[in-house]
Amino acid sequence: MGPQSSGKSTLLNNLFKTNFREMDAFKGRSQTTKGIWMAHCTGIEPCTLVMDLEGTDGRERGEDDTAFEKQSALFALAVSDIVLINMWCHDIGREQAANKPLLKTVFQVMMRLFSPRKTTLMFVIRDKTKVRLVLLAS
Repeated sequence: MGPQSSGKSTLLNNLFKTNFREMDAFKGRSQTTKGIWMAHCTGIEPCTLVMDLEGTDGRERGEDDTAFEKQSALFALAVSDIVLINMWCHDIGREQAANKPLLKTVFQVMMRLFSPRKTTLMFVIRDKTKVRLVLLAS
């Protein structure tokens, strides 16, 4: 999960040899993945399924429509062993840019509902800059 046009599909295709549709950079930034897409990873044992989620801040759904974002994030938490959270480096520490309200919901739900089941959250930090992460988080 992560912001629209942040490279989620490209990352999954490269990591798991899936074939999710990727954004065409020549057409500009726009919504590529709509909804939730699943793919079976060939050559990876045991059987591995990968979900590609729609961007968490897509303007196509409107600013106030966060219901789908929460539902898809909670669905991913409920059924996944690992959830990748794709974030832009410059969004770390910013109140809305990294979709902090959604991440807060994810952490609260993990603590309350899924305590016996462990889902690993992996943060993928995109486009690292020369600015130290400590400075970005303060």
